[in-house]
Amino acid sequence: MRAPTPPDAVRSRHVLPLALCAGVIALAGCPKMPRISPDDPRPTPSASATLKPTPSPSPSPEATPTPNEEPTLRTVALGSQPQAIAFASIGTAYVTLAADIVSLTGELGDKTAPATASLTHESFTVGAPAGILTFGDTTWFADPGRGEIRRIMHGTHSVIDFAFGGSPARLAKDRDNVWFTDSSAPRVGMLPGNAISGIRPVSANLPVTASDILVDRVGLAWALGSDGSLMKLSFQADEITVTPLAMKALKEGKGLAQDDAGNLWITAISTEDHKQLMKLSANGTSTEDLNLDAPGFVPGRFAIRGNFAWIADAAPTGTTIKKVSLTTGEIAASYELGGRAAEVVKDDGGDLWLPIVTHNIVVKLDF
Repeated sequence: MRAPTPPDAVRSRHVLPLALCAGVIALAGCPKMPRISPDDPRPTPSASATLKPTPSPSPSPEATPTPNEEPTLRTVALGSQPQAIAFASIGTAYVTLAADIVSLTGELGDKTAPATASLTHESFTVGAPAGILTFGDTTWFADPGRGEIRRIMHGTHSVIDFAFGGSPARLAKDRDNVWFTDSSAPRVGMLPGNAISGIRPVSANLPVTASDILVDRVGLAWALGSDGSLMKLSFQADEITVTPLAMKALKEGKGLAQDDAGNLWITAISTEDHKQLMKLSANGTSTEDLNLDAPGFVPGRFAIRGNFAWIADAAPTGTTIKKVSLTTGEIAASYELGGRAAEVVKDDGGDLWLPIVTHNIVVKLDF
């Protein structure tokens, strides 16, 4: 009988283990076969495609919201002509109406009809409130119907009034002060955030009437002129200093906002009637100039969320908000609001709120 060849020897060494395997496979499985030497001319079949167990797919982690995702629109019905909205740290929103101020409480992010309550009472009436903001444990609002800046204490709703005259309108705050514009005159005012009864606002004249006001991330106050000019405001020694920064080729300023990096942006209309979204440098010069010439669209006040500006249509019959790329100026989407928005406010959670002045509602863009 011929001597066994190497492959025969390999096979013969596994006769007994393979025979035993038939009886115990259910308990222990087959012994692992030795790897055939690479010198063997026969190819070694790969078992990875059929024998390797496929792991069960693990549950996908919950998606993290991004600033670029699409919102769900929610509507809160309120009283007549909502003008402005502000959010307090106590989970309450305050909204100015044509002749009232209401508070919204409850789960604002989930309810389309949160609890509402009027702040007016026998000893506290309002004229025609406009801009509003919260500052610590107080809410401040401009009341052009009475020519006053007014301060409401949270909890007690006690009120202190500060006479200003004219038509105080838009409000902004820095760490220590409340700034405001006058919609009827080229003037700006300021009150210390801890102001008590008897203190009068400090004011200063502007070259033109301001259409918007903002305090940036480093605490500098800026006013956007109705002619598209930009004005830097500072307060020292009981005086407001105004530094005008002329913007070239603009004739109308609309809105003022800042992005997540602290850069200033404005919406405006050029002398050639182009609709503009512009990024500004620290000295007020334009570093990005994006055209927004959608038919019939007039860019108004806006907020920036992620890589997009969310701009309300300020046309007299405007009823939309546009999602605009900060890099290309492309209008990525348009959302129907049911009426014209007075402003766009971003809350601490990144959601956007719009008082719809022509339709007695507040719309929330819930991300």
